[in-house]
Order: sequence, then structure tokens, then C-alpha cells
Amino acid sequence: MPEGSRPPASGGKDSDPPRTVVYVSVLPPGGGIATWTAILFERGLPGGWQSRLVDSRVTTARREFEPGTLNPAELRRAVRILRLLWAELGTAALVHLNVGSFRWGLARDLLGVWLARLRGVPAVLHYHGNVGSLAGEGGTPLQRFLLRRAVRRASLNLVMNEPSRRYLETLVGSRGGAVVSLPNFFDERELASRPTADTASGPARVLFVANLTPAKGVLDVIEVARALPGVEFHLIGVAPDEMGSRLRAAPRNVRIHGPVARAALLRAYREAQLLLFPSREEGFPFAVLEAMALGLPVVATKVGAIPEMVEEGRGGFLCPPDPGSLSAAVRRILDDEPLRQTLGRFNREKALRLYAYPVVAEQLARLYDQLAARTPPARRARR
Repeated sequence: MPEGSRPPASGGKDSDPPRTVVYVSVLPPGGGIATWTAILFERGLPGGWQSRLVDSRVTTARREFEPGTLNPAELRRAVRILRLLWAELGTAALVHLNVGSFRWGLARDLLGVWLARLRGVPAVLHYHGNVGSLAGEGGTPLQRFLLRRAVRRASLNLVMNEPSRRYLETLVGSRGGAVVSLPNFFDERELASRPTADTASGPARVLFVANLTPAKGVLDVIEVARALPGVEFHLIGVAPDEMGSRLRAAPRNVRIHGPVARAALLRAYREAQLLLFPSREEGFPFAVLEAMALGLPVVATKVGAIPEMVEEGRGGFLCPPDPGSLSAAVRRILDDEPLRQTLGRFNREKALRLYAYPVVAEQLARLYDQLAARTPPARRARR
């Protein structure tokens, strides 16, 4: 099916007038943004909102974990996306641009906001990572300039954690769109009906789900495994070529699975006693969210939204990124089955209460309603 022509998804009544959100985003296969988009398009939004897609997938050959760089192929890709967006603006009530970690994509998204403003369409910028690292503390002066311009020109800026919200509010000042924190969601129809099963009859299992890179904490996981030789550590995720020798040197109680099908991932969650997630940088990680929804305790680092998701001592333990602290937390949970069950139940209840799709989709639809209500009447009449 051609890009920009994907069938609409709607959660409203048939009698509601159609209101269309054009998403500049990607669908699976992919990471968190692709998962977010797939769930939204499958479930639809309440309030008569319909969804259309401008596919921003990468179409050029790039190394898996190499930061994006400007090159002719990327520029052609940006032009393609902006042309498709311009074609959709004539019937759009809103534009929602999902901002990932590709820093120069920020320039494209800024142009997308500008095009939407030319057509009188409110534009939402949705930052799925940690904004400070997107183009902030680790970025160049030009990238910080682009971020500042984008934030001030967007009608609404959505972030996934409190550090990102505070950072953007310093850029907005008294100008630009509002900054609102909105959590990730999960499909409760898929996960809520799959409680975890305790596998006390065999070795305890610790699960790690992320790209197998130092930034995600995989080297810490390996060191924790060395400290706990009687525990199985199951690592699920894509490994870049440069990690090959270090992963091969892992102890025998580490099982490296690579990327797996969805059914296998859900089975791994059910067979594990806890999720270990010592990442160095996150937005609102799906791995932690899904583990919580499936009733797993979590041992993780204090990055991104994780301190908002995992309550210390109630849903798991938050540690500094060092193997000693992580090992102690893992051992504490594995050695205390009543504690493990209590932590898991708390996480499951919290995930269903705060992060299930209907809960977050309702919040998103209300934000859309507020933006649409501020659209000038002349613009609404042209649609």
C-alpha cells in the first residue's frame, strides 16, 4: 500500500465527524516508536479521531548503531517524507511527528512543523527518547539550535519522562507550545492475560531485553552473571558486530538469544523471575513496561522514565550502574519468593492502572481535542 494512504483507524462513533491525525512515524519491524505506532493504528483513538501514516522508515544503508550523519541518501529521504506530509496536510486536523534518536532528523521534523504551520495545522512533536541526549548535552550547537526552534514552533511537545520535560521547558520559556509528559502504553489485551509463571523447579532466570550494547548495560549484565553463577541470564536483542568477542567471552550461565519472535519474547517474560535493565540512557522503555505488565519485578538504573515507572522497594530496585549493586539487588529478589511475588503484583497493577492503552489513548485524544479547539474557524471550514 502506498505511503500516506494507509487505511484510517478510528475509535470514535460512526456519527462523529472525521478528524484526521497524520503521523510521521514508522511501523514494525523497528524499536519503540514502531511498536507505539503499530498499537495505535491497530487500536484506534477515541473521540472520532482517525489516523493516517507518512512512513519515515530508514531506506538507506546505515550501520545499526552508528549515529546518523548527513549524506545525499538521507537528504533524499527527508525530501520524500516532507513531500508526502505536504500532500496529507490538505485534509489533516493535526500532524503528529514522532522524534527518535537520529539527531539530524530533528531538522526534518522542524521543517515538518513549519509546513504544518503554513497550512494552519497544529503540529505535535513527540520525543520518544531522552531529550537531553537527542540534541542537548551531547549534541552540537547546531543541533541544540534546531531543537530550540522546533520546541518553540510546535503546537505541543510530548515527552516521556520528567528530565525531558524539565529540559524542554527551559528551552520554551514564555514562547512556543506547551510541554506535556505522556507515558508509553502497552496493549493490555495481549499482556494482561499472560501472567508470569514461577519456575522454581529449575535454575532462576533473569531476563535482559534490549540491544546488546554497552549503552544498554549488557556488559554489566555479564558481570552480574559472573557474580551469580547459579542463575541463568537470558539476553534478547540485536548485537552489533563489534560486540561479538565480548559476548562470546560471557560466562556459561549467559544465554544469548539475539532478536526473537513476539511469541518467544512473551514466553521468556513468563519464564523469568525478574527483568534486569541496567541501561545508561532511556526514554520510557518498552521492556520495563512489558515486564511490569506481566508481573515481573525489575532491577534497573535511574535513567529516563524508569524512576517514575519502577517504585523503589515496591516494584523492584533502582541501582547505580555498577555490577556490585546490581548483583546485590538481583540476589535479594531471587532469595525471597514472597518479596518477588509482592513486587510483581505491584508492578502489574500499576501498569494496568496507568499505562494500559485505553488509559493513555484517552489522555492523548484529550490533548488532540484541546489543539483542535484552538484551530481558527476559517481553517476548520477549509477542511
